Amino acid sequence: MREAGAPLVDSSQLIAEASRTISNATSSVERSITGAQTEIRNIAQLLHTTLEATARQWQDYEQRFGNVDASLGAVLDRIIQSVHENLEVLGNFVQKIDEKLSGVVDRLGGGIEDLGEFAQNMERVTYHLNRGGNGGHPAP
Repeated sequence: MREAGAPLVDSSQLIAEASRTISNATSSVERSITGAQTEIRNIAQLLHTTLEATARQWQDYEQRFGNVDASLGAVLDRIIQSVHENLEVLGNFVQKIDEKLSGVVDRLGGGIEDLGEFAQNMERVTYHLNRGGNGGHPAP
């Protein structure tokens, strides 16, 4: 009886090990995505800070030289408006990326839990097969 069930036991053990390997790999991908998400947020914050500083500098120049040339003032107004529009676009872009990456992390987290449960079930089945059914007693 044990010899007939040996291939099934071996297959169950291989499947359980493969499930653990997939679970570990998925955890690694989740950590990588979370790290990338943090980096994107940091870069976005740096860009936001830089664009705000540029807008303030242009406003300072406009105040200083606004009376020198009316056309220069109009150009500076357009530059400032463009900077503000770019800040808004950047904010929307970062928000969309953040939402997408959060969704990916949530989906990966659920997959890891399912794989962990599957690996535990496979270990129980393997234990029962190794014990020859154990007279119907549950595995520890």
